[in-house]
Amino acid sequence: GSVGTALTHWEKRLFEHEIMTGTYTQESVISNLTLALLEDSGWYDVSYEYGKPLLWGRNLGCDFVKTSCKQWIDSKLEQKENPYPFCISSPRPNLLKRICAYTYDKIVMCNLIEYSTPLPNEYQIFDSLPNITDENELARFGGHVMLADYCPYDQELAYKNSNRDSRCYRSENQPP
Repeated sequence: GSVGTALTHWEKRLFEHEIMTGTYTQESVISNLTLALLEDSGWYDVSYEYGKPLLWGRNLGCDFVKTSCKQWIDSKLEQKENPYPFCISSPRPNLLKRICAYTYDKIVMCNLIEYSTPLPNEYQIFDSLPNITDENELARFGGHVMLADYCPYDQELAYKNSNRDSRCYRSENQPP
């Protein structure tokens, strides 16, 4: 993380929805890990029954934690597997493609975007992308969230209209 979150928050790339990542997310949870940290600090008494499950990265093994998202994505694609929890969306023309989340309870879209300048070398993720032929262009693509090391992942859509939500089982929310 940067100055405001480094060494004081969980790493966004590894704990996406956990409230202690230091950034807002649609479905924030306070996990038992955070409750344990608060309790261990000596400043808080906690009730673990209020901890919520942290689904991000669950059951993905040590490689998910120990490798970069580039290494994770590359290894999954090499094995012809989905790079979940990360995503790859064809940046052109389907940049705004919406899909139903793996939990089937929300509409999400891959937060892969094109930046105006190349990302720092350590955050350049892609060796290739559909519809991108210029190697220099590849260096400009990454996830929208810097604190997640520019790793692209599916983010829930938020609607400003109060009578609409993003549950994908509702017919009015089905992607076109």
